[in-house]
Amino acid sequence: MMSRSAAVAAITNASYRDVEANGRRRVDNSKSSFGSLSQVDEKVRTLLLHPNDIGRCKENSLTHKGKRIQLAKMLLLTLVPVLSLAVLAVLDLHGIAYGNSVDIQVRNVIRFSRDIGVLLSRLQRERDMTALYISVIGPENKAYLTETYPLTDSALEELREWPVKNNILRALPHFRKKEDFSRHLAIHRASIDKSNTTVYDEIYFYTDAIQIFIDWLYESVGNSKGTGLWQTLVAYQFLIVSNVDTGIERTLGSVFFSRGGFDRYDDYVWYLEKYNVGRTNFKASKKYSTLIDSLYTEQVKNLDENFTQTIDEMRLVILNNDDGREPDFDDAAEWFDSMTVYIDILANVQKNMADEILIKLENELKNDIEAISVSIFLVIVVIILCPLTLQAIWTLTTDIQNYALTLAAQTKAFNREKKRSNWLLYSMLPKTVAEQLMRHEEVKGEFYDQATIFFSEIVEIGRASCRERV
Repeated sequence: MMSRSAAVAAITNASYRDVEANGRRRVDNSKSSFGSLSQVDEKVRTLLLHPNDIGRCKENSLTHKGKRIQLAKMLLLTLVPVLSLAVLAVLDLHGIAYGNSVDIQVRNVIRFSRDIGVLLSRLQRERDMTALYISVIGPENKAYLTETYPLTDSALEELREWPVKNNILRALPHFRKKEDFSRHLAIHRASIDKSNTTVYDEIYFYTDAIQIFIDWLYESVGNSKGTGLWQTLVAYQFLIVSNVDTGIERTLGSVFFSRGGFDRYDDYVWYLEKYNVGRTNFKASKKYSTLIDSLYTEQVKNLDENFTQTIDEMRLVILNNDDGREPDFDDAAEWFDSMTVYIDILANVQKNMADEILIKLENELKNDIEAISVSIFLVIVVIILCPLTLQAIWTLTTDIQNYALTLAAQTKAFNREKKRSNWLLYSMLPKTVAEQLMRHEEVKGEFYDQATIFFSEIVEIGRASCRERV
């Protein structure tokens, strides 16, 4: 006869056995007399029964190592979008800051160009007045000439930048600083006399200086990064150069009328060049920016209608270059005054256009500052929320893992107790009867052809019972 402990062991071994399937080992409790894990989820049951039977790149989350790996995964999944948001915020801030720096650079270029344009207009006027004074029929009094000097000095003093180059320093040391050029200009003014200079000497002196300023203007506009305003900058540059060319046209025209013609054919060719280039640059500036055309129309609408007609008629006289013409100071003065009005109009258009561009840039800079403030705020918020979010995820994940571990431990304890209670029940009752009772079914009597009745008594149970009744 099998002993009681052996029977229990046999039942247990028959209930839980290892089965190999598809190269993997698992516990088969389908024939278990206890069914202790039948109500547990399959994944949890697998983790409980086979803590080491986990696929690659995974870890049992019910172990401490698996807990750390799972926590690292959760933090990584949270950290990726947070870092992405932070990177996007930083990139947005960088883009806005770069655009702001470009706008500041373009604003400085426009301010420099505006100051250069004013200085060029003053230098041109001083050049033309000097050439007119040196001419044969020029006035003997030098007072009207010296009246232009303070205007030029004021424009030179208001020039904020002096972007000189090394090659200019070597070739023209008087352009080393603004003070050097101002001193050089003052020395030249003091030396002006009809007996020691010519009209062309004065034209070349001022024109060479003006050309250096124009080269600086080209370099300043060319080095700017204002890609969104490149058409406006090009139009503004064309307008300034057109004004300079028109100024030389005014000077050469004054020489023509004061002398009764050009002394050299090269001077006539020079006039044709400046006449055509000045007109072409002005037309090109209007094509690149419609603002120039509207500003020019606004400037000339209140002038005499014969204003442009007078200039065109006198230009036609110069273009014909009649050798038999007599010198005429009145015609020279009329030409000079008419062209001065025209050049002043171009200067006003140039100034108004610069003001319009600066107003637009100031508004853009204000918007950039607001956008930068918002971006900085977002970056700060992301920086603050990132550790807080990670801490919250860490705490929440840890709590969930602890709950899962506690639940797993309680499940194990419950299964052990259930196994023990089932073993006791199956030891006292037949298996079929025990299972029916567990399923809350009615237990029906069964008929057996043969049965063995075993009578037994616990030692001293009768005597103990009698003592209890007494």
